Amino acid sequence: MKVKRVQGARAPWYRPPMDRVTYQQLLDWTQTEGIGHHPSEVHGLVTGWVCAGAGGDAGGFRAGLANWLDADPDNSTFRQIETIREQATTDLADEELGFRLLMPQDDVPLAERTKAISQWCTGFLSGFGMTGRYRQSELSGELAEILTDLSRVSQIEEDVPDDEENEADLTEIIEFVRMAALLVYTECARSIH
Repeated sequence: MKVKRVQGARAPWYRPPMDRVTYQQLLDWTQTEGIGHHPSEVHGLVTGWVCAGAGGDAGGFRAGLANWLDADPDNSTFRQIETIREQATTDLADEELGFRLLMPQDDVPLAERTKAISQWCTGFLSGFGMTGRYRQSELSGELAEILTDLSRVSQIEEDVPDDEENEADLTEIIEFVRMAALLVYTECARSIH
């Protein structure tokens, strides 16, 4: 896959790192830039990379990103994804547990939000794995179980009817995934610092 750049197009959300990137901005950017991945998957990838403790390795991240995209990202694309990485790094380190998954709003149909959490987990596992920092045998039992659970979430069926029970289930799954990312970060990335 080639990353297509629309001539003259600027990423609608690239700003200095202090601004917050929203799901909608990430969605708009992935569509404008021709990134062939779901926006939640992109956020998950970046978060997985940071959680594995490789957050400061920009060169390794760029190489991993090129492999994931099947194309070397141009400088603009890389800077934009770097903004997401910086945001994820800051949010994961927040003592108030302020880290949030970049997901569609609650008014989006349940099936689309279910796809987003599935894609987020796919991205997270890819990002964590592409660092090459951990082998399965090196992981604690709790961490291995968390990664297995995230793998299960990545396989959730998307055809989920909109009803209160499914809505409540999805809310619980999203919170579980959020806390799982924080636990992985605490065990892997924080132990390095």
